[in-house]
Amino acid sequence: MIERGDDMDAFEVLYQKYKQDVYHYLLYLCKNPSLAEDLMSETFLKAYVSLHQLKKDEQVKTWLLTIARNQFLSDCRKKKITVSYEDYMDSFVKEPIPYDISMIKELIKQKDERSQRLFQMRLDGYSYAEIASALHISENSCRVIDFRLKRWLKEELKKEDAL
Repeated sequence: MIERGDDMDAFEVLYQKYKQDVYHYLLYLCKNPSLAEDLMSETFLKAYVSLHQLKKDEQVKTWLLTIARNQFLSDCRKKKITVSYEDYMDSFVKEPIPYDISMIKELIKQKDERSQRLFQMRLDGYSYAEIASALHISENSCRVIDFRLKRWLKEELKKEDAL
């Protein structure tokens, strides 16, 4: 661990020791080498500015990766990165074929009414907040149901050999 203060040499040691870990973590998150490098630079800049906040017994690597994750999330919010639900569902299918969505809709009919409505509303482009309001559930519950539904669909499509 480095001593706090304006010791640029000590910070350079910290940078050299952890830059690969931070870069690979950011690359895992954003899947874009150029963006990962930019975010890594911003991460270390924030770390340098916030070095005085590092607790003596805190793990430096964990602290840096937390800053990196927060930097990534902040960047996503700024850019409002979104993917349409259909594009997301298409990413599960090996090759586009006309009956994919109809097959998925048939599978969805096996689920409860709330899951069916959630699926249709996501397909129609509604946000989690809008769906949660319409279904009278929390936004977090909406996300959990959607996650579980997609996981279930993926398993069912594998059984049908559509994935």
